[in-house]
Amino acid sequence: SEADRLFSGIFFFGKNPTYEAIQKELQLAAPKLTGKAPVFSIERLNQTQVWLGTREELAQVFGLQDQVTIRSLGEDGYWMGPVTFQGRTYFTIVGNRPVGVLYGVFDWLKSLQSGTFGPSSIKTESPKIQLRMLNHW
Repeated sequence: SEADRLFSGIFFFGKNPTYEAIQKELQLAAPKLTGKAPVFSIERLNQTQVWLGTREELAQVFGLQDQVTIRSLGEDGYWMGPVTFQGRTYFTIVGNRPVGVLYGVFDWLKSLQSGTFGPSSIKTESPKIQLRMLNHW
């Protein structure tokens, strides 16, 4: 399935406590969605299917116009969709800050659970209120 493929190679473009929290969420969600644990890549190209990181961390793979679009989503905003780099396409969740990546991952997991995920669709989210409570499941 699409979820099986995506969870077979997840790469973080950095290290920070928020990414550790995301990793824990993915470790909880993947067995429920696919029956197996997620695989976290240590290398961003070969076995990787999903890229997670901030706009700055992914600056080399996003064009200037995309970076402007993402920046305009605000501190907690995120962009998710396919990114083609060196002939391969990666499902990518990028935030202006790590917390934006976290919100994007929650949204992605929700779409996988509800069956509404489309690997080629692009979604942007810009929080309307500055303070946001996380809805933990």
